[in-house]
Order: sequence, then structure tokens, then C-alpha cells
Amino acid sequence: MGKPGYNASFAVGATPTVCGKMKDVTLDQVASAIDISTRDGAGWKKFIQGLKEWSISGEQLWVPDDAAYELIETAFRNGSEIAVSLLDVAGAGGHGWSGNAIVTKLGRGEPLDGALVVPVELKGTGALTVVDPA
Repeated sequence: MGKPGYNASFAVGATPTVCGKMKDVTLDQVASAIDISTRDGAGWKKFIQGLKEWSISGEQLWVPDDAAYELIETAFRNGSEIAVSLLDVAGAGGHGWSGNAIVTKLGRGEPLDGALVVPVELKGTGALTVVDPA
């Protein structure tokens, strides 16, 4: 059985501050493929997994003085890492991931017929840790 996305939480900062104004959030985990093909592979390539990386992207409603946005903006301006977590439920007891990231994109969309939004992209710096309440 699935869980509704509106119950999930995305939080930033050492003392997690929930990004309540965040709309859609996407976590991507990717690994490079290292070619280890040889002549005796009967015409087939063979690969092993290489280095892994992860990133988070999303869109936040523009709300001046939002605490989570201010943490993200400060990390962007200072070029510093920020702690992030994505959990399937808000608060303690959620399953998901956590790690440190740098902010690589911070913008602002001003559609004629829509809400002001801030596109945000974060790039993981190091391992993404599984959070499991069990």
C-alpha cells in the first residue's frame, strides 16, 4: 500500500527545519558504470558499478522570512554544506534518507498566472544514509 506524498517531509539544517512550503521534491541516486569488457566476453559488454552520487531538486513557494528557505539561501551564499533529510512521514519514526549537500541552484519563478516559486537543487556531498525507524 502506498503513502500519500503530502505526509512526507523534507527538512534542512543541523536542527531539522521542515520545508513546509516545498511543493514537489525529487531525490535522485545515480552510479556510474565502469566498463570491464574483455575480448572473451562473446561480444557482450560487462560493467561494474562505479562511484555513486545523489541530488535533491524541488520547488518551494516563495514566502518571505520562511526559516527553511533562509537556511537554504544562507548555505548557497556561503557555499557551505547543509544537512538534509527526506522522510515518508513528518517527525520521528519516518523512513527515508539523510545526508549533507551543497546548494547548486536557487532561483525564483514569477509566472503570470501562478504562485511565486523558488526552484532549489542540492548536490550530495558524501554518502546518503538510510533512515530506518525499526
